[in-house]
This record gives sequence, C-alpha cells and structure tokens, in this order.
Amino acid sequence: MRKLDFSRRSSRILNLLWKHGSLSKYDLMKMTRYSASSVTSAVDQMLGAGWIVQNDPVVVGAGRPPIPLSIRPDAAYAVGASFHAGSVMATVCDLRQAVLTQATRPVRDPNDRSEILRDVSSAIEQVIAEIGESKILGIGIGAPGTVDAARGVGKAYCYMPGWINVPVRDFFEVAFGLPVAVENNIRTAAFGESIAGVARDRNPVVFIGGSTGIGAGIVMNGRIYVGRTGLAGEVGHMTVERSGPKCRCGKRGCLECMVSTPAVVSRVARSVAQGENRTVDELLCGGFGIERVWVLSAAGDERVLAELQDVADYIAVGCINVKLMFDPEMIVLGGDFVRGGEQLLQWVCEGMKRASGSVEADRTQVVMSALGDQASAIGASCLAIQSATGMFSPGSQEV
Repeated sequence: MRKLDFSRRSSRILNLLWKHGSLSKYDLMKMTRYSASSVTSAVDQMLGAGWIVQNDPVVVGAGRPPIPLSIRPDAAYAVGASFHAGSVMATVCDLRQAVLTQATRPVRDPNDRSEILRDVSSAIEQVIAEIGESKILGIGIGAPGTVDAARGVGKAYCYMPGWINVPVRDFFEVAFGLPVAVENNIRTAAFGESIAGVARDRNPVVFIGGSTGIGAGIVMNGRIYVGRTGLAGEVGHMTVERSGPKCRCGKRGCLECMVSTPAVVSRVARSVAQGENRTVDELLCGGFGIERVWVLSAAGDERVLAELQDVADYIAVGCINVKLMFDPEMIVLGGDFVRGGEQLLQWVCEGMKRASGSVEADRTQVVMSALGDQASAIGASCLAIQSATGMFSPGSQEV
C-alpha cells in the first residue's frame, strides 16, 4: 500500500466520506466546491494508495449511474492507550473506529514514573504485535492529570506522586518510532464519544468522568477545548455542598468529594456498616468496593438506594452547572458512573428536573457513555488518526 500525502484536499474528502459513509465524485464536487479535475486527482490518488474503494453503483433511472466511494477501514490503523493510577488499556482501531484488539495491564507502581511508562509500553507492544506495525499511523496517549498537549508532557497527577513533567510524547516516539499525540485521558474519552460513540454529530459535547477523581472533557466544533491555560474541565472542583468534606484542593464540598468512586464507596459502606453492626474498616478491608455498591443497589437495598439517590442529586447539580457554562447539546456520563446504568441515569435526570429552576435542563440530553471502559483509549486512537490525516478536524466536513 502506497503512502498517501495528506493534503488539505485529500483530508477534506476523507472527512466527508467518514461523515456520510459513501459519496460519488459528483457529490464531493458539490460539497467541496473543488473542480472536477481536482476531485478526480485526489480520488485517484487515494484509490491508488488503497485508502478508499469504489462500491457497486446504484442504478436509478436512465443514464450512467454514479459510483459511490467509501473509506477502506483497514487502510490504516491507530493505537490508543489510556492509563491512570490503577491500570492501562491499549487498543488498535481502524479508520471506522472499530476496535481490532485490546490489552490491559495493572499499573504496578503509581509512584514510579519509569514503571508506569514500562507498563504502558507493554500494553502497546502487545496490541502492535497482534496487528503488525506496517499499517499503524501513530499512537495516541490519554494520560491522567494535567497535560501539556502541545509539548506532549504529563505535568502532574495528584494520585501518582512521581508523575511530574514526564516527556510522554518523546518517550513513546523513541520507543516505537511512530508519531505520538498526547492529551488528558478524560478529554480523549470525550473525543472518543464525539467521534465513535453516543455523541457523534452532537455539538458541543461535555463528557463527565467519574472514577478516582472527577473531570470533564469538552468537545466544541470537533475540537477538544482546553481553555487558556489547559484547565478547562476541572468540574470536580466546583462546590456542590458548602458544608461537605474538605477536598484535596483545600475547598469544601467539591463535586469530587461527593461523587468520586472512593466517596461513593465510603458513603455506602458507612450506611451498610451501621445496618450490619460492623465497622467501615471491616467492610473496606473485606473488599467492599464499587462493584458491591451496585450489586446491593440492583438487589433493592433501601439504605444503598437512598445514598445513591443523594449521589445522583450531586451529579445532577454538576450537570446543571455544566449546562449553564457550556450549554452543550449532550452531556455524557462515563468512567465508573457507567456501572450505575440506566438506574443512575434516571436518578440524575430526575434530579436535574427538580433542581434546574428556570434553566431548561431538558434541552441538554444526558446519557451514559456508549464506549464504556474503552472510551478514552478509542478517543486516543482517534486523536492519532486526526494528527496523521486531518480527519475529524473542525470545519473539515463543512459543505
């Protein structure tokens, strides 16, 4: 397969084919306003390089039927890897964002950045070995904490003390000899949902991820929004309960203190311990975790349901604040929130209706992530594809 020179023209045509599925040369001429010769030249180049294929023409009436063109999904692949203090996931996706293979690894020592990089490398090595390197366009990395995407540096993450000013892009480009794009892992999850998940064709989109911490990824007009200094999306530190517990940031009652996975587990464990005449430490040392929380919820435990409904109300307040700040078309709940399924989603939506006042909360759709645990890794692979080809770029699908 020949290498394709990704000019603005070829990138725009690829974007239109990605968005619409299949188009004829005539369709592409109308949408791009390129001349017939320009479209033909770009199409011929991509056909020759194996990036697009001709499909059987659809005969409608008399005359020569147009030949539909579409992207060849297996023309190229991209690796996406995402990690946090507990584990790393690596995937390989094709140009239609189908996951071809996946590998997961525990992060053995979240305090040692060298060990973290080795764990991520191991997962990437496994998926590349299963697919082969010849068609890999590049690697996308979803890293935790604050990230300088322009320099490809992981700046800091409070739950990984040794993760400070890590040259992520340089390390993996040297390790694998492929171009590497780096972004925060919640932002890559938001990008993944907007490109390949439940939020495709929605704009703007805010992804709120709940796990060890709480963060948000914002996608506007096909672009990840990071703000002036890269701090956009720190929704975990908005105050939702003034008398709440003290947060690691120094304030009280932050959303993270109320709805992060450790906060939810601790809250439910206290309630369960009281009912069973046990201590919280006994429960937690016995392996009581977020999975057990949702098992008890599904079984209808009234104490657990009451606690989770309160948690959902705090998530609802966070969603209303996000609505007021960004007025998104869709809010996607991901991370460990997905474990709560339709029940949690229903409670959140009901909480938004109760607390929204004059805010038209129902004008913003709130949904659960469709990509689940894979969202961030898939989004990272989409970022790698975008960096290499210009696909999914803002304005590239405009007609």
